[in-house]
Amino acid sequence: RESLQRRCTDLVAEAQAAGQLRTGRDPALLVHLAFSMSNSLVEWFRPDGTWSHREVVDALLELMLDGTRPHG
Repeated sequence: RESLQRRCTDLVAEAQAAGQLRTGRDPALLVHLAFSMSNSLVEWFRPDGTWSHREVVDALLELMLDGTRPHG
């Protein structure tokens, strides 16, 4: 798990340096938040519940990706 987090942190840092992701936030923090958000899904998501699988995936990706895109 730590190896995966390190690799993802490196990828976020590279994307920030290339201007593909917003800067000003620690890459490790962004990765930790993204993992925490997605890992908690198993606690509350139900296939027959309020939201479909697609709705949850779309909302999660929108929050994680649009929220980190550079402004401008």
